[in-house]
Amino acid sequence: MFEARVQVFKRMPFVSFISYARVNKTRYVEKFVRELTQQIVDLTQYDPSDITFFDTSSIDTGQDWERILGDALRNSKVIICLCTPHYLNSKFCGKELQVFMLRRQSWLQRPENASRKAGIVFPVLWEHSLTGLPSALSKFNFTDDDFPKKYAENGLNALAQVSRERDNFRIVIRKLAERIRDAVNETQLPEWPALPPFDQIPSLFHTDATALSYQYAVAFLHHQGPQWRPFAGPPVSDLLDVVAAQTNRLCREIPANADFSTQLLQSQQQREAVVILTDADTLDDPGIASLLSQLDADLKSNCALFVLPGAAGFDAAAMEWARAKLPRIAAANGPNNWGGIRSQASLVTEIVRTFENLASSLIRNDPTGKFEDQAVRADALAAGRELDVAPNVTGPGGSK
Repeated sequence: MFEARVQVFKRMPFVSFISYARVNKTRYVEKFVRELTQQIVDLTQYDPSDITFFDTSSIDTGQDWERILGDALRNSKVIICLCTPHYLNSKFCGKELQVFMLRRQSWLQRPENASRKAGIVFPVLWEHSLTGLPSALSKFNFTDDDFPKKYAENGLNALAQVSRERDNFRIVIRKLAERIRDAVNETQLPEWPALPPFDQIPSLFHTDATALSYQYAVAFLHHQGPQWRPFAGPPVSDLLDVVAAQTNRLCREIPANADFSTQLLQSQQQREAVVILTDADTLDDPGIASLLSQLDADLKSNCALFVLPGAAGFDAAAMEWARAKLPRIAAANGPNNWGGIRSQASLVTEIVRTFENLASSLIRNDPTGKFEDQAVRADALAAGRELDVAPNVTGPGGSK
């Protein structure tokens, strides 16, 4: 039965792999893929069917999508990243980029390639953002003097939607196609071995400690984990994208597993704000109770605990009982919440507000950076410029 539904994946590798967040898929994205494909065809000898892997058109109904997607990641020559706030918060997109970066690293480690560039990652600024790209992508320029200024100012999506910007849209695609052609001629990435299951591949956007500085994380201490639906709303995992969209910060999940305490310590060290969610009905769960006990014993200043009402609604006695079980957290002067959230809408509002307060506190209490070149320091101070400054915080994937 299984063998009958698996179709053989084409052996010819694709030139480019289109990596994008599904929530951003529109007819303008499809237009971009069509026109980029045609431009690459015009510049190379490749067959049109070998140019772009775009999952909505490259995987047929009934095919084994994970196998086909994995083969495209292992074999494609370059990756094109359609950068939006949703993209930079997507674990799945971060996993796709991780595979390419590992292939790139493997190629550069060969002695004959030591001085070569391996510019096989192409960030495309799809939606305008003031926050810049994460460190994993910032080394690959999305624009230069050959690209229209309006592209850097507004993003390619904006150019695609305005008829008078048609020429600028085409210029961006043409220049991108030329760079892809040059990259394919310059770099021959090795085919990667068989990939592990996707849930075992780390996301490049969510594992870089520098990129996580002053960003956000949520832990779901509930027996249903990310599928928990408080207030009969959507799964709590949806909060990650909602928070990222509202704050323009990276928001990841910290798994509630045996390494929970270690992960919280790492979050504290990298100045990451953390909101921990549980509810009154879950406090008796032995596994959750153990994690909460660890949390209470070693309270972190970058964390806030939200105890939501149980299925029967708010119960003052249950909240007092919760406070008694977690005395250090209850006594702390922190942004914790004991049953004060009564709806899905207020949950989102309070999480966002708490993240912003935690991040502000972390930045305020962080030591200023010191500039150590004394000659340059003296010249700067003589000119009236201050070199000991507080951290500079950017958005998704941003760093100090």
